[in-house]
Amino acid sequence: MPYQFVIDKAAKVVRETWTGVVTVADLKESSRAEWAHPDFQKDLNMISDFRRGSVEISTEEMWGLVSWFGQSEWVGKHALVVSREVGFGLARMFSTISEGQKHYSDSLQVFYSYEDAEKWLADSAVASKG
Repeated sequence: MPYQFVIDKAAKVVRETWTGVVTVADLKESSRAEWAHPDFQKDLNMISDFRRGSVEISTEEMWGLVSWFGQSEWVGKHALVVSREVGFGLARMFSTISEGQKHYSDSLQVFYSYEDAEKWLADSAVASKG
């Protein structure tokens, strides 16, 4: 498994860390594991850290992945953290394709900095309470 995750109940955030080569099957497997976790709630936010991973996905697979995620009931915000231009491009492609999905409208951002991703989620949490 090229991923690990922790559910931070206090911060209401799922923190994923990816390493090595990541496939569509891995992305789906991690989602299923997180959704099945007893601490998971559909309003949790998520940070997916891909800085030490490499995503291998075709355009066709990307479309299928977006459609698959669109069927979930998860409604939290999702911060993707990448380290390279290629990773940023793939993440933006996912984001752009997802814009047509009601599920991801304005809820997905791509970052080079983990700290910026944390701040975005924290600011979003404060804004939703306000």
